[in-house]
Amino acid sequence: YVSPATISRVGMLHINEEMDAKPILSTWIKKRSDESREIIVVWIKKYFDKALSLRNEISQLVSTSQASLIQSALSYTENALDSENSFLLRLAKGFGSNMK
Repeated sequence: YVSPATISRVGMLHINEEMDAKPILSTWIKKRSDESREIIVVWIKKYFDKALSLRNEISQLVSTSQASLIQSALSYTENALDSENSFLLRLAKGFGSNMK
């Protein structure tokens, strides 16, 4: 048993394993520049859910939470907003980095 005070001192967070991607995606999108935000939303709607669904069907080398998988994929796309192909390649690398 760990008290709330101990948790706050060590900075522990409880992340729900079944967390929906929408809050993470919306926060990430809000941090993008105004110029890139519009196209990012289009690409996210077009590819992200499909890629995440496919990713969840494949076994992992190391057990990883859904939130971590999402963060990983988004971090790979961080500097790949110049073209749709670049975005897709980085998204695949982000989701695929922990695959068997």
